Amino acid sequence: MVDLVNHGCFNNLILACILLNTICMAMFDYRAQNKCIFYHPNDNDQCPYEYVSKLNFTLTIFGHLFGVVFAIESCLKIYAMGFILGNGSFMRDWWNVIDIAVVISWVFEVIT
Repeated sequence: MVDLVNHGCFNNLILACILLNTICMAMFDYRAQNKCIFYHPNDNDQCPYEYVSKLNFTLTIFGHLFGVVFAIESCLKIYAMGFILGNGSFMRDWWNVIDIAVVISWVFEVIT
């Protein structure tokens, strides 16, 4: 398992996912977010039908897929390398600390 998570192809695949995820985040249109299609004055400023652009919807799905990929990557690395104990453990590499922070923040985004 250690050979898998340290293999060049695995790292290149994760790097490609990071690059694609960055492009997806840059393409997200925040101006099209939270627009109300139908507004009625008696709804106490509540919008019954919000507009969600197809592009933003698709990019959100891709964002969730990339989040799952990064979570699986972190789990595989933790399983293969160990979490804290040992010289080559997961948390002893600062890049992995950043990875787990990103995965934890993504999980909080999904559950809230």
